Amino acid sequence: MVLIRLIGILLGLSACVKVRPPAVAPAKTELAAVFNLSTIDAVSVLVPSSIVDAIGVGLGEHNLVLVALATPSGFVDRRATGHRFQWLQQNAGTASHVLLVQANAVRLGEVGGRYRWVVDVHLEIGSTVPEYPSTTASFSVPVHLQHAHQGAEDALQAASLGIVRR
Repeated sequence: MVLIRLIGILLGLSACVKVRPPAVAPAKTELAAVFNLSTIDAVSVLVPSSIVDAIGVGLGEHNLVLVALATPSGFVDRRATGHRFQWLQQNAGTASHVLLVQANAVRLGEVGGRYRWVVDVHLEIGSTVPEYPSTTASFSVPVHLQHAHQGAEDALQAASLGIVRR
């Protein structure tokens, strides 16, 4: 009896919690971005345009305009995230903010006839002014693929919804 009342009280209190609306930029703001996908052996892989488009749509809901920059040829040689972010700040063009999306797809093995992958994602966003601090977020998205020939691009494609939600 007491447990039923306690559950009722908790449900009633949870209904009073207000969800904070997402932050939206006051005006359209350009955001220069570089997307880098690599495999465990540090081979750079082309990021599918559907993922870039999906992230652009997600950013558009916050009044941000995505300007995707092509990944330069020497970008993989810049192993440190700080060096990559610094390059992005210097090459952002007219954008006032920058976004670095790094993903590393790792194949872990086979589970129940499916191939298990984990896509480790590191995001860093900040201003083009180097003196202002940047914000980082890291997370992993587990993926199960059906076929042995599917590679890192397919794993990233399957993880794209989880990446866009973040």
